[in-house]
Amino acid sequence: MSERAQPELGAWGYLRLVLLGAVVGIPAALLAVAFLVFVHDLEHWLWHDLPHHLDESSPPWYLVIGLPVSGACLVALGRRFLPGDGGHSPLHGFAGKPPLLSYAPGIALAAIGTLSFGAVLGPDGPLIALGAVVGILITRIARLGAQESAVLGNAGSFAAISALFGGPIVGGVLMMEGAIGFGASTILILLPGFVAAGVGFLVFVGFGNWGGLDAQAISFAACRSTPVCISAT
Repeated sequence: MSERAQPELGAWGYLRLVLLGAVVGIPAALLAVAFLVFVHDLEHWLWHDLPHHLDESSPPWYLVIGLPVSGACLVALGRRFLPGDGGHSPLHGFAGKPPLLSYAPGIALAAIGTLSFGAVLGPDGPLIALGAVVGILITRIARLGAQESAVLGNAGSFAAISALFGGPIVGGVLMMEGAIGFGASTILILLPGFVAAGVGFLVFVGFGNWGGLDAQAISFAACRSTPVCISAT
């Protein structure tokens, strides 16, 4: 059994976790929105506006070389002077331990130095880590135990990652890898996560394509010929 496995929660304790999952989904999604918008705007300025100000129609060679090197310097500074080493190793996949609250600045700086400055990587890893930080912060405010902290940290990751995959289901299936460490309790752990992912994705949909998010519309196109049809496009 995993070291994170704890005695089972009672019915009321589990219901509280599900409700807190919905609460976690909102700030986790808002943090993810702020992160994605900042990364998008900085990337646009570095690779489009800056060459334009230099009277270039496309990024010149010295920016193509210099910007990734500058981003690497930011990552190195984050790893050297901020706790958390810029996030967990990719070799651990999504099943690593939840990050500490103090790791958030280093993770964000390393992600910005990578994504905005030209490295070809996705934002899923940083979003998962930052969403987990939000979940852990909620447990600190609510004064919950270690088991609840792990569950809500996972729920925060669910919420932050859901928009990247067009909804909570695909993102939730991906995050099941991170829930494997709970052993036999995995199924119980997933429900607060899916609730957080659903709430978080609604937040993303509300922002539309502002800031380059390009949130997918909720639509049930296949049911348009039936009497009962819901479309939110």
